[in-house]
Amino acid sequence: MSQTITRKTAPMLQRSEDAKKAVVSKIASTVRRGVKPSQKKSVGAFVDAFYANVGPEDVLRVPPDFLAGCVSSVWGQLQKRASGKASVRVFNTSQARGGWDCPHSVIQIVNEDMPFLVDSVTEELNRQGHTVHSLIHPVITVRRDKNGRLLRLLAENSDDPDALAESVMHVEI
Repeated sequence: MSQTITRKTAPMLQRSEDAKKAVVSKIASTVRRGVKPSQKKSVGAFVDAFYANVGPEDVLRVPPDFLAGCVSSVWGQLQKRASGKASVRVFNTSQARGGWDCPHSVIQIVNEDMPFLVDSVTEELNRQGHTVHSLIHPVITVRRDKNGRLLRLLAENSDDPDALAESVMHVEI
């Protein structure tokens, strides 16, 4: 019985994944228009990484301009982070202030990757009585200059001695 269900649902799942890829590609194109030419390749890779583990149904149910605004906001925050310190922003956004509307308060965190970050953040938010509506959490590999400015994104298995694994969290409460 499960083989029959698998064979019947596999094409549907593939169509959803293909639709998600098309939307993410459109988002990357939109975001690339807003960055310097030297950042276009990195921002495209970041958009792919940002939405890689988000389910197709979650990408497809949200307007692409919202998704582009969300990832653009995180990209802006990623541009500078002091070594050993988390970069945390908590805000409400609107078309007038941030170029995108989010119906929830937003928390964005960029930090050196370490175990239990997501668990710790969600546990604290729950302890404070907040409902987590959405959480996106890619781990990316970057290279920064001595002032903490993002130089580029690197492949996950980079042999660059200055490579840093960083946790990026976008949480809507």
